[in-house]
Amino acid sequence: MWRKVQLAITNIRFLSQKRGITILKNVFFHLWAQLSGKVYPQLPYALSLELSGVCNLKCPQCPVGLGLIKRAQPFMSKEDAYKIIDEFAPFGTVLNLYFQGESLLNPNFCAITNYAAKQKVFTILSTNAAFISKNTATNLVQSGIHRIIISVDGADQQSYEKYRSGGDLETVWRSISWLMQARKSQARLRPEIIVQTLVNKYNEHDLSVIKDKALTLGADRVVFKTMQLYSDREVWLPKTKKFQRYKRQNQAVKINRCFRAFSSMVITSDLSYVPCCFDKFANHRLNTPNQTLRQVAKTDKRRAFLSQIYKHKTGHSICENCSMGRKV
Repeated sequence: MWRKVQLAITNIRFLSQKRGITILKNVFFHLWAQLSGKVYPQLPYALSLELSGVCNLKCPQCPVGLGLIKRAQPFMSKEDAYKIIDEFAPFGTVLNLYFQGESLLNPNFCAITNYAAKQKVFTILSTNAAFISKNTATNLVQSGIHRIIISVDGADQQSYEKYRSGGDLETVWRSISWLMQARKSQARLRPEIIVQTLVNKYNEHDLSVIKDKALTLGADRVVFKTMQLYSDREVWLPKTKKFQRYKRQNQAVKINRCFRAFSSMVITSDLSYVPCCFDKFANHRLNTPNQTLRQVAKTDKRRAFLSQIYKHKTGHSICENCSMGRKV
């Protein structure tokens, strides 16, 4: 309990007057758009940087794992990342250092994280943990990363590799131990370690085992999420209803609001600015070459994208896989 209080208190340091105003503007204009249907895009308070567009695993419901996503540039360069962070930091609060690929494949990951942390931006990594050795764990903690989400999708190798094809569960468990050791040896409060499980038919009976082991190793929290499915839903959907993102096979998507899309943006490894974390193929690219984040955030393209949600209340095809669009 005391640790949770400490984490909450330290979160205050990520706010400044400009960042607070950005958050308040997003909340106000999000509510205004719901009531009036009129959209006035604001600067995002949260941003996702795809530091890697490639991955070491072959997850069967992941566009990267299936080989469907081929970015023109597999890794975001350190120089591009620094430039974006410089522009975002004055008004932005949360920086997700991941999107589709495995971020730790980017050789400059720790340098980029450290650069963002020095500007007091709250940084988050989501990883399959395949590359977290003892030395890497030490470097990650030293980099100043604030939160690390580790994917653990099974209690044993058989159920784990059903989805994390090519992965090794014991490697993942060891990575958590090394991160906890590094955090303790450096006497640091962060990174917060969160174990995340995508619940499916093959692991839904293992959830208590996963949670117990993760907490025993020192993880701060364990989160169970619904699984995004592009095909073969009957193969993957769990029987437990609360973990079914798709309640009916032909469920219509009715969405008239989305604070996530209103308040955040994503930049892919090849520098495509996209409006939402569900635009995995960058089909709704917002930017033209040399546009800044401030310019892209208020473009007519972004306004039109959001207006289809708030004004026309139809959403987009990508909303069909979103937990918000699915009303879960």
